[in-house]
Amino acid sequence: MEIRKPKQEIIFANVLMCLLVVFIHISSSAVSALEKNSIQYLAVMVPWRLSAFVVQGFVFLSALKIFIKKEPVTNYKNYYISRIKTIIVPYIIWVVIYYVYFCNHGYFPFTLNHLLKNMALGTLVSPFYFIVVIVQFYALLPLWQWLYKRFNPIAILAFSLIVTILLGQFLPKMINDVTGGFSFAYNDRLFTTYFLYWSMGAICGIYYENFTTCITKKSTIIALVFMLFACIDIYLSFQVFVQGIYVPSLETIHILYCVSAILFTMAVGTRTKPQSIMMAINSISYPIYLAHCYVLIRINDILATQGINDIGKGYAIRFFTVYTITITGCLAFKWLKMILFAKKM
Repeated sequence: MEIRKPKQEIIFANVLMCLLVVFIHISSSAVSALEKNSIQYLAVMVPWRLSAFVVQGFVFLSALKIFIKKEPVTNYKNYYISRIKTIIVPYIIWVVIYYVYFCNHGYFPFTLNHLLKNMALGTLVSPFYFIVVIVQFYALLPLWQWLYKRFNPIAILAFSLIVTILLGQFLPKMINDVTGGFSFAYNDRLFTTYFLYWSMGAICGIYYENFTTCITKKSTIIALVFMLFACIDIYLSFQVFVQGIYVPSLETIHILYCVSAILFTMAVGTRTKPQSIMMAINSISYPIYLAHCYVLIRINDILATQGINDIGKGYAIRFFTVYTITITGCLAFKWLKMILFAKKM
């Protein structure tokens, strides 16, 4: 199947989002520990919150990469096998690695049912819920190919936005009201919560040349809209996280911020030229996604053993070591596989 030439903006967006995922988890402990009325808290919280579009961005890129192909997927057997090999098998391996670590350190006793439940729900470590979500989208590819090439793109986006807002935000409350108190805790693992971003990616992939032309010509407007929603999102987040004020519109505003952030990232990407380090990180973005929390956990163990309790010092150590060890480790593993594969050939 012929594929259009890989674009620099896709590589840029994938690498940036990959690095921001790591940043989010490195920064989480500082966000939790710092005094909420301090300058240090704001200095960490603001970029931490602004980075919170990356899962939505990865959903967007995943759809875009499928629908940018000139021809639709017709050999579903090969398609599903490839997804199992590249997405599900590495995920299962890393779930087992994390699970063994947690069992050995007394977090919980080993039971097969517990392991399988965590694997199915993506609850073992915080970033794994994305794998559960994206597998749902991949599994429904026949539906998406039928939908996006038969209906008006604007109508699809409008419908997707409605689904994302209604089911993404209000589904738990609806279930609670209907069942009389049943709490549904896994809404963030349902594809409906991210439907808008998948539809955006699919439609942008189908009309890729028009899309890139538009974001290049309208880059200034996109930047201004991004900055506007970024400011609103930070302001409302400050009210919620710092002042403890309930803001019902925050999630809707955050959806709009995520859309603007994705478009802004792609627009910036059209003006970049991928360097060798960017290409290298792009090739290992999924292993980085899976592995970085394990590195972070082990670094936290070392900090605790050494008695390093200073928030700033610990944050600096985590920032340097997690990025360095994760990226170099994933690159080394990739190169080792290439060497071993070459020898077998």
